[in-house]
Amino acid sequence: MEESTLDAFAEDAVSEPEEEPSFGEDQSPVDRGDATGGEAPPIAVTYRFSPEPRECVRCGGSEREHWAGDDGFVCPACVEW
Repeated sequence: MEESTLDAFAEDAVSEPEEEPSFGEDQSPVDRGDATGGEAPPIAVTYRFSPEPRECVRCGGSEREHWAGDDGFVCPACVEW
């Protein structure tokens, strides 16, 4: 098998610069808001990790990783995908 260097790959990886996003006259990249002009909704937490095991709300087992379920945070064995 022939060995290659990173330089050999870099020559093929030349790409066109990405186009800058366009915004309306009354918009800027940092001040867009949502469609109604209000604040964005808070981000939902779906996973948590704890250095110390915590109790699963479904089975009562102790785990360090938990996923958000309808009834609270559950262990990996109880999470419904």
